[in-house]
Amino acid sequence: MNPYRNLAFWSWNGDMNEQEVQLQAEDFADKGYGGFFLHARGGLAIPYLREEWFRAARRCLEVAERRGLEVWLYDEDGWPSGFGGGAVNGLGEEFCIKRLICCKSRKELGSNRFLASYRRAGEGYERVAEDEAADLVIGCAVDPNYVDLLNPRTVEKFIECTHEVYFSRLGDQFGKTIKGIFTDEPQVFAEYPWSDALPEAFARNCGYDLLDELWRFFDPREANFRYDFYRVLAAQFSESYIGRLSDWCGAHDIVLTGHLAGEDGFTVSYRLSGGCMPNYARMQVAGIDFLGRRLTSPVLPRQLGSVKNQLGKELAVSETFGCAGWNTSFAQLQWIWAYQAAFGLNKACLHLSAYTILGRRKRDYPMFYSYQEPWWEVFGAMNDRMGQISEFVSRGEPCISVLVLSPLTSCYGLAYDSPRIKEVSASVRLLLENLMDLQIDCDLGDEQLLAESGRVEGNELCVGRMRYSCVLLPELISLERETWSLLERFHAVGGRIASVGALPELVSWVQDGALRAFAAGIPVLTNRRGVLQKYFDQCGDSCRTAYFTDRLDGELARGLAVRVCREPGRILVFAVNLNTESRLIGRLHVCGRGTLIRLEGAREWTLPAVWSGEET
Repeated sequence: MNPYRNLAFWSWNGDMNEQEVQLQAEDFADKGYGGFFLHARGGLAIPYLREEWFRAARRCLEVAERRGLEVWLYDEDGWPSGFGGGAVNGLGEEFCIKRLICCKSRKELGSNRFLASYRRAGEGYERVAEDEAADLVIGCAVDPNYVDLLNPRTVEKFIECTHEVYFSRLGDQFGKTIKGIFTDEPQVFAEYPWSDALPEAFARNCGYDLLDELWRFFDPREANFRYDFYRVLAAQFSESYIGRLSDWCGAHDIVLTGHLAGEDGFTVSYRLSGGCMPNYARMQVAGIDFLGRRLTSPVLPRQLGSVKNQLGKELAVSETFGCAGWNTSFAQLQWIWAYQAAFGLNKACLHLSAYTILGRRKRDYPMFYSYQEPWWEVFGAMNDRMGQISEFVSRGEPCISVLVLSPLTSCYGLAYDSPRIKEVSASVRLLLENLMDLQIDCDLGDEQLLAESGRVEGNELCVGRMRYSCVLLPELISLERETWSLLERFHAVGGRIASVGALPELVSWVQDGALRAFAAGIPVLTNRRGVLQKYFDQCGDSCRTAYFTDRLDGELARGLAVRVCREPGRILVFAVNLNTESRLIGRLHVCGRGTLIRLEGAREWTLPAVWSGEET
């Protein structure tokens, strides 16, 4: 099995006739797929995870074993994951998702659950008994349509009715033909999340009673409390859901894959899951959702690519091409995949392949990558091409010396509708775009991962297996104490640190004069391409092992995404033109003396090249 071949996101959305299932599985093999996901979807006409389902699954496994395909499971009847096709939320209110409600009276709360009452005291509030007069009442609304993933009991029930059922019926193929299981957009309420598991977790992590101080969550001035709240929520989500699923998969010889909700930017992701990168780190094979016929902000693939680089993960998955539209061309698909590959993503899950497109099913986020398409007989060429790209970007070690600090914890203390939070998120997005345009590859540095695996060695800051000589700070408000300590040690040994926005003044959302004094010694740059280029030029280290120039004016070429890796005896360069309207006529420069070779699958061509005394 080639681990870099495309996977079909196979929509099981009909009667799942065993003979038809076998024919379609054989067809995927004929078209060059490396395997498929078994994904229950709208229109499924047989009971989910019942006898007919597993008969069809067994037929697929027989084909996959004979044809050398991978089979990947999907953990839900639809999405988002966690409700077990209705079995988990059907157990009652304890297991259902909840959101906070703030009212002026107990009567206004209505039939929603009561949590705490408060009476005004100075500029704040103090908690009072439920039957006492109150100026503020906080409760929670229970939504029976989804589940509380912050509650470990919910996740235990989900595993019991999904993962354990799969293992009881197909466990003999776990770790063999069955490679892993996909979890899809697990989340909490975006604006005012609540769980009955939070008070205990809060007391354990913060040392004070959550319900005594919960009124602070609704006060825009109470940034310290919101920081504590989201810090606890992030840890609880990671432990309760991602961690438990990952541990179960590891114990059963398969891997956890899938993606989170709201991954495109920090303004949403911190509210839905506490942040992406710490959760990617917990998954054996993490993934993203790359929607549409477009190139997204680099924030989306950069977060996953950074975790893959730093923790040495072999694979990074993308559920890609969903919502691209019926008239998307092969050239556009290759362009979209090449962009993701430039960040190190190397296993494509093509959204989606349909068992049937009868009736309304044909409107299910097209286009489809299955037998219903008129070009299906030649689609194997696209699978081959994407597989070549994925395999190439998987070779060697990435040549990256720049680390951009993640603004995740700077979002924790801000109200979700604060204009400042958009500024913080926009700052890191613009910085990543400018660096990409300068052909300077970089990684994002998540503060939790820095605390777990960050260190200073020589004059470099290391995270996991990656080593960086330069750290750039986007606009930040607060740093974790461990991050600040690490940056101090890095700066003391001559490490380069620069900021491209407002310097942080808070440590864990508390004022700290020592941090302000330290920040005063850090150069502040304008977050513009030209300014950043001058900074790297003046440092005498371009942070580029290879780069392209425009052949006409000799200037650094614009509009490229460039990935450079090193393997024994070779430097590997992968470049993507981000502008489909024009071609680049340019030169490739590689540091050091050597021969330039173009690779095209298994073929190689020597390119005309000269040695300048410093580069080829």
